[in-house]
Amino acid sequence: MVKEKNNFPRVKPGVQDNYDVAFRETFSMLKSMDAMEAARKSGSEISSDSRGVVISVPFLGRRIIVDVSGSTVTFAGSGDEVPQWLQIVTLHYLVFAKGTISDGSQITFKQIEGGLSYYPVFQKRTIRPIIRAFGPDFREFIRHGLSIGGTEEHFGDYSLKIGAFPRVNLTYVIWKGDDEFPVEGNVMFDSVISDYLSTEDIAILCSMTAFMIIRSYHEEKAKK
Repeated sequence: MVKEKNNFPRVKPGVQDNYDVAFRETFSMLKSMDAMEAARKSGSEISSDSRGVVISVPFLGRRIIVDVSGSTVTFAGSGDEVPQWLQIVTLHYLVFAKGTISDGSQITFKQIEGGLSYYPVFQKRTIRPIIRAFGPDFREFIRHGLSIGGTEEHFGDYSLKIGAFPRVNLTYVIWKGDDEFPVEGNVMFDSVISDYLSTEDIAILCSMTAFMIIRSYHEEKAKK
């Protein structure tokens, strides 16, 4: 069987210790909770046997297996390692999910608690890399976003919706600009996203997902 390629970015060595601490603390919180409730509120699946409790969390067309009893986070089937940033965000998703159902309304990053002050960093790490990589041919951004499970939307000039977790959607929007206005971009979310992830987790998830799309694009170019 051909092993599915892991296209997820990795954590830089300098933040390793912080991730280790966050991993242990968040797993401790998860173990103290009702695992069935955590699975229900996050839209995940749960199973148990003599070895313990396992929660299966859908992520970008794959499944992340959280072994609550064994304190491990792995990808189902392929055996690929789950990058530490994604382990932490997945655990936070399970721990903090409230089960709130979206009414369809959308907000931007600036409207999330603390998002306005953090927005310049968010733009630098998420929006600007997309513009640099794909401008002016943002159809390539859409095409490579579709390849990881996204769907094209109808906001701005180009838009792509990524269903990261069952109840967390990221919609990247690009306005192509003209002679008077520069290219601009943004990310929209369901208005209830803060009932599932912190502002920091949202920023990390947006940045890393954009990075995955950009890397897919560069890898294809390198093969030509």
